[in-house]
Amino acid sequence: MLHELAHCIVALWLGVKDIKINIGDEFFSITIGRLRFSPLVFNGNVDVDEESLVSNTKIGIVLFFISGNIANVLIIIVCSFFVSVSDYFAILMQINMILIISNSLPVLGTDINKIRYYLKLKRNE
Repeated sequence: MLHELAHCIVALWLGVKDIKINIGDEFFSITIGRLRFSPLVFNGNVDVDEESLVSNTKIGIVLFFISGNIANVLIIIVCSFFVSVSDYFAILMQINMILIISNSLPVLGTDINKIRYYLKLKRNE
């Protein structure tokens, strides 16, 4: 959830239009305005206006897509201070590490693959 919020914050900062946050499974979800939320949180994404994102600099596009992983790293850092308090924080660190790795794989639907797609659109602009 914080991963997607980081994408949203960077999109707002870049001036990207038409931001919609999707968290969880679309078959069992509630939509409130631009937020679609499901208690079955296995995935999430931030939909933005493609033209608005491509009109940014290359650094802006890259920053938009890596902001989720930056949020995961920050969560790991914060949790590392509390590992001695509860095993929950160790588990949370492991989950965030898995999210970083899975979003860094160059396969369809991951943040790293979307960087390649949007930079290609930027080149063809």
